[in-house]
Amino acid sequence: NRLMIVQNKSNLSVTYTAATAKKGASISSYSFTLNGVTKTSTSAGGTINFGTINSQSNLTLSAKAIDSRGLSTTIEKTITCYEYSAPYFVSFNAFRANSDGTANNNGTYMKVTYGVKYSSVNGKNAITVKIYGTGSVVTASGGSALINLNGDTKTSYQVYAIATDSFGGQASSSSNNVFGETRVINITKDGTGVAIG
Repeated sequence: NRLMIVQNKSNLSVTYTAATAKKGASISSYSFTLNGVTKTSTSAGGTINFGTINSQSNLTLSAKAIDSRGLSTTIEKTITCYEYSAPYFVSFNAFRANSDGTANNNGTYMKVTYGVKYSSVNGKNAITVKIYGTGSVVTASGGSALINLNGDTKTSYQVYAIATDSFGGQASSSSNNVFGETRVINITKDGTGVAIG
């Protein structure tokens, strides 16, 4: 069989049964080697735990039964390892908008755009992005979300996103302040202009 491991997410335990020695000998020990680490046992069957595996390259597990004469038999299993790292945001932006998503400082919708990177794990990983700060949690998809503010043009919001992947990895975006009409003054960080009232 071909075993599959996700880097830093999968524990490897080897379960083995008793081997039978030949010509009147008996099995004296078992030896298991993975990624330069060898573990031995004298039990006639059991489980050997290698713990969490930190590898993004395929590994070979060698299992050896050694008899009372010092003779041994070795079998090998290939372990397919998939690279994994936690998700992270590469961009995040939120602004007031019209119902079609076009920017409007007095809009009654909020447009959120984001970019998030995550490990594919051979297509077995998926990402969920949720938007917080508008009074309800909104699940986004495809790099954006359009949130209905139900006619509100006055309230200011502090908006952020959390991305969670299939393996429990999580990332938070930066926070964006999206202002409403109640702001007294707003000087934009990266653009030009001053808003009063």
